[in-house]
Amino acid sequence: MSHPASRQPLIVDLQMSDQEYLELLAAGRDPVREQWYVAELVHYNIPVEKARSLAPLFTKTERTLEEKIQVGNAIHFIWEQLANVPSYQYFQQ
Repeated sequence: MSHPASRQPLIVDLQMSDQEYLELLAAGRDPVREQWYVAELVHYNIPVEKARSLAPLFTKTERTLEEKIQVGNAIHFIWEQLANVPSYQYFQQ
């Protein structure tokens, strides 16, 4: 049987104030999940500012056509990196 202390929750720095966090929650957004998406997108070489603008789109259930295109481009960009195929450079700074 594991000791309860070994099951400590992970503490994540969301780089925002409590007020900002609560405002995002009130707007129906998930700040923790969005921060995870930002970290993953940056890991795959998408610039931080672009990753921050894309992250909320990944959790939306209904997106505009433009938002769908942006998410699709991000997924395609990451797929090309994973497949080691030259990129079309969607996210050049």
